[in-house]
Amino acid sequence: MLDSIFNLIFRCKHRSLSRPITPVKLPESGGETYVVCLDCGKRFLYSWQEMRISSSQAAHTATRV
Repeated sequence: MLDSIFNLIFRCKHRSLSRPITPVKLPESGGETYVVCLDCGKRFLYSWQEMRISSSQAAHTATRV
């Protein structure tokens, strides 16, 4: 909740992203490939065909590691 308010006010620019991740055994991820913003923890779907963040919406869960 507090992270959401902070991000709403300061608007993270998502400049530092992780490498593409494709979970193998996590059923909640659905096996989708994603990258994570290392500053705010937001997940973005990644397209291997386009080799970039896909134009569709952000991944359905945002967790901080």
